[in-house]
Amino acid sequence: MTADRKKQVSVEAESDLEIDPGLILPKGIYRAIETQLPVSAFSGLTAWTAPEYSLVLNEEQIAEMGGDPTSHGITEEFDVTDFVLTNRLKLVAS
Repeated sequence: MTADRKKQVSVEAESDLEIDPGLILPKGIYRAIETQLPVSAFSGLTAWTAPEYSLVLNEEQIAEMGGDPTSHGITEEFDVTDFVLTNRLKLVAS
């Protein structure tokens, strides 16, 4: 089976953005992960799902953004696909 496609991308928040209740992502540029999942294809070629985007934040970043870092371990992944699709987070050239 084909593995997921993952690559690092950069996203920009042009203003502060609440990415989770009480968690405010400050204006700036962040590294994100773009993921696509393989889908079986009849022709023997692999088709891919639409890209999904996530930010991985550490405890310190979460605390600085107003979140509770103690309940999730060392890092937490936040799905920001909707923010990218609606241009509240913009993909930027790396």
